[in-house]
Amino acid sequence: MNHQQLGPDQAIDFKRYYFYGFIINLLPIYVFYPIRTAKTIQQSNIGTSSSTSFSKVVTERVKIEGVRGLYKGVGVYALGSIGGRLVHFSTYDALRDRVHKGNGKSLGLGCFI
Repeated sequence: MNHQQLGPDQAIDFKRYYFYGFIINLLPIYVFYPIRTAKTIQQSNIGTSSSTSFSKVVTERVKIEGVRGLYKGVGVYALGSIGGRLVHFSTYDALRDRVHKGNGKSLGLGCFI
């Protein structure tokens, strides 16, 4: 693995990269959340008299609650997802440097290097 060393006058702007990660993570959440909502409704309709066709589920939901009905709960989902990603990448950044400097021996990761 080839790591580039930063000079003393160079610094990585982590806030900027976390902001980019935040924005990049929001895009798929808002694009695919309505599909997840419709699939959940579709699965909950199995065995009932309600429609189980995906297109009919979406159409019925939009008629009853409007497009906003497909986005109910997206804020809570986004906070959980983004928080999880932030912890994941922060841990990765912290461990990457520690493993690289000590060749992972102190963490029991020497076999992966």
